[in-house]
Amino acid sequence: MALLVLAVVLVGADIGGRVYAEDRADAALAQHLPGPADPAVSIHGFSFLLQALPGRYSHVTISSNDLGTGPLQHVAAVADLYDVTYPLRSAIDGTADGLTIGRAHLRMTIPATDLGSMLGVPDLTLSSTGGTAIELHTSVTVAGETVPVTADVAISITDRTLHLTPSALSAGGVAVPSALLAELHRRLTVSVPLPGLPFGVTSAVISVSGGHLVISASATDLRADQISLTA
Repeated sequence: MALLVLAVVLVGADIGGRVYAEDRADAALAQHLPGPADPAVSIHGFSFLLQALPGRYSHVTISSNDLGTGPLQHVAAVADLYDVTYPLRSAIDGTADGLTIGRAHLRMTIPATDLGSMLGVPDLTLSSTGGTAIELHTSVTVAGETVPVTADVAISITDRTLHLTPSALSAGGVAVPSALLAELHRRLTVSVPLPGLPFGVTSAVISVSGGHLVISASATDLRADQISLTA
């Protein structure tokens, strides 16, 4: 019976410690994230105490469903961090001293409506071409008629900046004034800062899922000064 009581106490302490640590991390991150983000931190694995005491965590997830990053204000982001070292003293003091991350995987979902608002193209929709480009669909008004327009756009991300470069615009065989197409081409040629990224991204996989733009990126061997959420 004594062993059972001890086990219950230890499990309760472990769960309580995990909840407290996650709540503290949520509050700390909220101070550094731009916009009205409500971040959530999940510390995986058992036991929490056996990870916290030496300051080594196998897997930590940071997520936000409403991250503001630059001109984009409703981005959903999930960062999975593996092989995390975070000394207990630093955690207690609320500093990032000694923080390192072995591997990090980031997935960001940008709503098409958010992207369209930023580009000044409110009716924007997205689809995948199956290649490296993404198709953007919108419309222009010609002689009082609404004409659908499709643009093949190459999208990349480097140094916390999203780049959009249209390569071709078509209106389904409908004659559209060149000035209108030129204006649309100009709007779609942009470099968008993404200051809310948790770490620098040098390459990423861009795709479309559920009509939204999805950015997937990875990084290895990160130190505290490379992780913007801890700055």
